[in-house]
Amino acid sequence: MLRTTQFRLTASVIGLLLTGTANIAAAAPFCPTPNLSQWDELAAELNSNSNGEDLTVVADNATLGNDGVTTLEGNVAMSREEGILRADRLEYNEAKQSVKAQGNVRFATAELDVDSQAAQVDLAANNAKFTDAKFQVRSETARGSALQIEIAGDGSPDMQHVVYTTCPPGNESWLLRADRIRLDQASGQGKANQVRLIFKGVPILYLPYMQFPFTDQRQSGLLAPTFGSSDNSGFGFGIPYYWNIAPNMDATFTPSFTSKRGFRLDNELRGITGTPLSERRDGNWWQAQATANIDWLPDDKVVNDSRRLVDVDADYRHQKGDQYWRWDNQLVSVSDDNWFDDFGSSLADVSQPFYVSRTTGSWQQIKTRRQLKLQLIAEDHEPLSTTTTNLISRAPELSFNGRQQIGQGPFYYGLESQHGRYVTDNSNSHTSREHYQPWVGVEYRQPAWWISARADYLATRWETRQNGSVTNKESRRLSLYTAQAGAHLEKTSHKGTHVIEPTIGFRAAPTRDQSNIPLLDTHAETLYWHNLNGDQLSGLDRVRDGQQISSILSSEWYNLKGERRLALRVGQIWYLENPTISIAGETLPRNYSTTLFEANSLIGKRWSITATGEWDTQDSHLDHSQVRVDYKNAVAGDFYVGLRQRRNLFRQASIGGQRQLSNNWHISADGLYSLDDKELLGADLKLRYQTCCWAVDFGGKRVLRDSSGEPDVGIFVQLELTGLAQIGSQ
Repeated sequence: MLRTTQFRLTASVIGLLLTGTANIAAAAPFCPTPNLSQWDELAAELNSNSNGEDLTVVADNATLGNDGVTTLEGNVAMSREEGILRADRLEYNEAKQSVKAQGNVRFATAELDVDSQAAQVDLAANNAKFTDAKFQVRSETARGSALQIEIAGDGSPDMQHVVYTTCPPGNESWLLRADRIRLDQASGQGKANQVRLIFKGVPILYLPYMQFPFTDQRQSGLLAPTFGSSDNSGFGFGIPYYWNIAPNMDATFTPSFTSKRGFRLDNELRGITGTPLSERRDGNWWQAQATANIDWLPDDKVVNDSRRLVDVDADYRHQKGDQYWRWDNQLVSVSDDNWFDDFGSSLADVSQPFYVSRTTGSWQQIKTRRQLKLQLIAEDHEPLSTTTTNLISRAPELSFNGRQQIGQGPFYYGLESQHGRYVTDNSNSHTSREHYQPWVGVEYRQPAWWISARADYLATRWETRQNGSVTNKESRRLSLYTAQAGAHLEKTSHKGTHVIEPTIGFRAAPTRDQSNIPLLDTHAETLYWHNLNGDQLSGLDRVRDGQQISSILSSEWYNLKGERRLALRVGQIWYLENPTISIAGETLPRNYSTTLFEANSLIGKRWSITATGEWDTQDSHLDHSQVRVDYKNAVAGDFYVGLRQRRNLFRQASIGGQRQLSNNWHISADGLYSLDDKELLGADLKLRYQTCCWAVDFGGKRVLRDSSGEPDVGIFVQLELTGLAQIGSQ
């Protein structure tokens, strides 16, 4: 009974000693784990001789002294289900309720292994103390030592002169040293004093005090510092602070300093709430989440002014049976037109001509034979350049879309409608638009073929006001007829399967004078597969007239393993009646459109090639095209090279890939090059060296700034210590 109590306490406090060590020590896949199988074998032997007792104790000699102290000597071993305690000598004082273990003290559980020169356990006070202790986490490479470990009754250890690493024995590439570390089991928080991080024998970080989480639970505290350098901002250094506000809400504050621009504060706030996943039954649940980013420079030394970015994203989802509600919001605000150009991290960031703030709310009901959707959109466009003008914002726009099947048959009817108010940037005018589009249709579907047809009636009205007075009224009414049919033909042989899918479509719309109708959200679209049977115009302000027949022919070959080896697709429009309605600057096709083509081929096991484009058969040239060759090898790595062009606009080449150079070295790179300007538009390069317990990344990024046309080159070095955060940043 006595030793059972002692062992239960020891198992508890030692097991809690480094509860979080296994969590924060995530060793690399090729790191060797400690071999502690001899302890498992000993535990199995002791348990087999336990005769069902909770505690098994074995020793070469046992002596009961006159002072009431029981002494066990020689290969002392105590075993319970939780683990094993071994020592050369063990003394138990029944009067003082204390246990002393001396000489090669070793304690092993399923989670960790502890070696100590001596251990003392006070059963009355429910605490324990270990001297000259070493610990090793099982199944991981996390290990360390402490001059003294004292554990309180709640299992919270207080360690003196601690050394920690995730490198295996014999490898001390990096060490974390601390004069004192205290782990509070109740809060999951750790506190450390006089922390030194040593890499390759060189101190690289010192913190007089730090607070950190050591469990899976999120905890507030400082994150690893970040540093880097770029032509645009110079050398920079930042220290993020993470604030765990609540289980469903957190924030990160990152004060930083760059040599060219000065102080900067980046803030991110996140939150989520709603029905837990375990309770989302019977299609009844809701969820709301939001993210807010606020970046602020009180005095940008380059422009001598204060600058800021506010970017808020929030969304709401709700389902109740067959009904769905959704609300999405994005609010963006910048202090000046050059924010994205100066601080954007990609070519898309630095070249955007405007930014948008938008809110969208929708309700949808989906039944077997009926679908309904109601949507409200409000948005605001803000230009980022003086050359970007006449931006039109929806303020707001309400749309409805309904579809109803008639009985169990193939016939349907529906209604599409839209009511909107549209405001032109930097003007006192706005336009209201009302649109109604009832339709009827039929649809048959079989495994080998399908056919559909639809007749729409479009009635639309526009009214433009400036300074409160009506300046223009327009209306348009027309009928639109569309039909499509397709087939699925399949042939299987001893070589594989060949699939052919022809599709043909018809569209007809009458000619209406639309020259005085304002252009709100309508623009010409590039001919592509999804709009081949349409009019290649977005929005409602223009409807292309004429009659046309579209066709698509696709063919695919599969081998006996089911792998697609080759896929071909070609499509074109033939005009029975040439269209006359166009957007300013648009060239209308005559008799037939350009030809779309697409080809995908798998060459061998590792090579593939993809080619897409649009061929102008009238002028015999490519309007646009793209070719890409990929090589994929699980051992050697991946590689790609591509070319893309759009006539009279650009010609670009891209190249990239990643490769494992050796067991330790890995390289990845991507680049985009302008063949017209003979200039590198953007590039990323990363070289990684990884060992068993640490890794270092060397990298660089080049982005062509839009305003100046000058490249911004940044370099970074990032050190990653297994079991600790990354140190360094781009």
